[in-house]
Amino acid sequence: MIHKRLFGTLAAVVCGLCVWSASADAAYGSAQSPALPTTPPFTQCPAIFEDASCTDLIVITNANPQGVILRDPEVGFYEGSDDVLVGIQNESSSPVSSIHIGVPGSGDDTFGLDGDGLCNPGGPPVPTECPFGPSATEDPYDYWGPDAQVTAETEDAGVVTFPEPLQPGQYTYFSLESQPGNATIDAGNDLIETSLTGESQTGAHITLASPTNVVDTAMLKGEHVSEAPVGKKVIYRLFSDVACTKEITEGGKPAGGEPAIKTEGELPASSPVGDKLATNAIYYWRAEYEGDSKNNAVIEPCGDETMTFGTPPARSGATVTTQLSGSNGVSGANITVPPGTAVTDAASVSGGASQSGKVTYYVFSDPGCSVQVTGARLGSVSSSTGAYGASGAVTLPLGTYYFQAIYSGNGSVAPARSACGTEVLTVATTPPPPPPCDCASIKTYLNKFSVFGKQSTRLGMRLNIAMTCSGGSGNGCVGEVVVHAPAGAKYLDNAKKGAKPTRIVTLACAGPCAGTMVKRVDLEWLAVKTTHRKKGKKTITTTRPIHSFLPQGRAKKSKMVIIETICHENGGFLLTKRYVMTIHFDKHGQVSYKLSDLNGDGKPDGKPLNEF
Repeated sequence: MIHKRLFGTLAAVVCGLCVWSASADAAYGSAQSPALPTTPPFTQCPAIFEDASCTDLIVITNANPQGVILRDPEVGFYEGSDDVLVGIQNESSSPVSSIHIGVPGSGDDTFGLDGDGLCNPGGPPVPTECPFGPSATEDPYDYWGPDAQVTAETEDAGVVTFPEPLQPGQYTYFSLESQPGNATIDAGNDLIETSLTGESQTGAHITLASPTNVVDTAMLKGEHVSEAPVGKKVIYRLFSDVACTKEITEGGKPAGGEPAIKTEGELPASSPVGDKLATNAIYYWRAEYEGDSKNNAVIEPCGDETMTFGTPPARSGATVTTQLSGSNGVSGANITVPPGTAVTDAASVSGGASQSGKVTYYVFSDPGCSVQVTGARLGSVSSSTGAYGASGAVTLPLGTYYFQAIYSGNGSVAPARSACGTEVLTVATTPPPPPPCDCASIKTYLNKFSVFGKQSTRLGMRLNIAMTCSGGSGNGCVGEVVVHAPAGAKYLDNAKKGAKPTRIVTLACAGPCAGTMVKRVDLEWLAVKTTHRKKGKKTITTTRPIHSFLPQGRAKKSKMVIIETICHENGGFLLTKRYVMTIHFDKHGQVSYKLSDLNGDGKPDGKPLNEF
């Protein structure tokens, strides 16, 4: 398999072939800063459809003003069979206004745009800032990126213009139909084709069971390649890292050698390399042509050719967990907020030795994450620890929404996505609270009334209180029973000086309330008076009824106990019934049912009663 790759010259000029002039008013979107790392994954691109980062990154430096293409072999076409994300980062000291990519007739099909650019791929997600041109679905606008306008000359060549020149330290991205082979301002630039051969394998990417000598072969393509003069050199470099920063050398020189052209127009092959290298590793070739008076100096994209020996360590898998947060303070994987609430998403990545990278946030209107919410710009966040900061805030209309975070991965950890449908936002109008329950009635039942305790020192009354709730469906069914003790008596629980001789029993249903609730209450008050007097060396203690409290002999001297039942009705309290209990005690201090009126009907009961 042959891959055609070259990088030519890049300059700070405006391309006259572009549709729009280089003016700030003409730009859709803006380049970003500061510059990001130039090691894969290239996070200069957001997650789009099947890819979590850029396939290629064009890096411009003062040392290489013509630019260098870096390629991530782990990232392919974002549509599966075609279309690539291309990032460009300016690390030079001069602004960049345009680049020319490709050679007409090369067969690269880099500009064979067919309506499925980064704003119109085969599925979500797409950049939330789309469209970057007058249309998100028409060519070439759907291939445009932030401040990056793509214009095709032929199916193999074209121009990318930056209306707002790409400043030092800035980066942006765009898409092309296939991987670019070069970039320059010269429409006659060249390409270099390469192919590896090792044992019985040939191609751009070969895998061998153990370290074996491999030969790289390059071929120059362009208008004047047949005139490449004798003596000009081809440099075959070998690297141990995908960013082509760790070069493997032989005696201080490129591992594949620097052979000179012996026959005009024919590039010589490299020296055999590989049998002395470590196994279980991937190595990256890069061919360069030094250029001549008619052919540009060209550099093959790093990552375009790889040879693998043995079984290299696989990248670890990652798990992405997320949490939504509303400006109203609610947070969680599934939250409900009222309209007008700003919501953010935050991700955490676990797995592998390092969780550095970039997370891009998206929101969808379906649990399958197939219908992206237009204009919901959550953005991206980078991290070196695996804890990713909050996304941009979005305020969404009524409905249910599904969030997803896409992790770029890093050199040792593979890309990952949070499970779609597990992070749900519901925007709903908060219904008014249900009306509170009302206390429809309260009944009291006399369970026991007696004098008890040592030497009959206390009078006790046991009541069963039943409260029936009705009306409404909410909470807060409340009622009260107020018991007024006989004159002169004091309840034991409020016997402090000045305390009122009453006892309030509150019944409350936490809700939702329905039916009847019963509460048993024991009330006690002082019933006798105890005196102590000295008689010689002895102390004589005497207890006797408090005559003003426990009358004897005649009903007209009886004391009254008043019970009031109060219900909560319509936000207030309403007295529903008042009972007047007349209690008569006999000479022994016991209740006389013959003379007492315990049911409040104004007549002596004549016998014990359990209900009144």
